Amino acid sequence: YDAYEIIKALKETVILSYLSSGVAYCLERVAPESGLLFSMQVGAHLPLYSGASAKVLLAQLPDAEINEILKRVKLVPITPNTITDPKKLKQNLQEIRTQGYSYSDQETDWGARAVAAPIVCAKLGIIAGICVVGPIPRMEGEKLEMAKKLVVESARKITRALTTP
Repeated sequence: YDAYEIIKALKETVILSYLSSGVAYCLERVAPESGLLFSMQVGAHLPLYSGASAKVLLAQLPDAEINEILKRVKLVPITPNTITDPKKLKQNLQEIRTQGYSYSDQETDWGARAVAAPIVCAKLGIIAGICVVGPIPRMEGEKLEMAKKLVVESARKITRALTTP
């Protein structure tokens, strides 16, 4: 799946994020015609500890690097749902690694839920994250489960394309 296939299936916004200088930058954002705009606009950045598109990048880093980042960065809430306890954040990052995707519920935008999966290259490590975000009433139940599946499949497809000569 690519962004347009995800949008066609879910009718929600797709974001491609990448890690640079300790923050998550929005490389691309593609929204359906009737889509809502969220804080992650092209060129904008979020701290690595908040939101699905950022935490999926942080979770792929080695533990030592995560610890260094958490020593340097103050965990300031963007919304009341932002994880600001380092121990809880590390637990959440382990869950992300185990399940293969990140989920956030109003961590950066009120009324929004998001799911993101990592795009990883064996030679380079974490390259980017692909994320789908939408309003809570439309991102629950079967649709939320479909979003998880499509985002993970899309990330795997992109990863395979990057690693196949």
